[in-house]
Amino acid sequence: MKRRSEYLYPKDINTKNYIDGFVLPIPRIYLDEFKKAVEKIAEIRKEYGAIAYFIFVGDDLSLQGTKSFIETRGCERRGGNYFWLGIVSFKGDT
Repeated sequence: MKRRSEYLYPKDINTKNYIDGFVLPIPRIYLDEFKKAVEKIAEIRKEYGAIAYFIFVGDDLSLQGTKSFIETRGCERRGGNYFWLGIVSFKGDT
């Protein structure tokens, strides 16, 4: 029987890599500027060794019976804020 870690980390995946993540509330009026900034930031991070860069937007952040990210952090979606999750992956020796 395989150990749980063998399912989570197959032998062909380098588990010495690490990630950096961030969540940002961005008002709708700044969406275009944010997208441009993200492209520049991705280029800079790749220059400094990032091997992958992902950006996700939260669209359905309220699920009945659960507490949403917005509620736990005291944020509101007033004014059309979008909540963005960014994940950057680096090699462990960077």
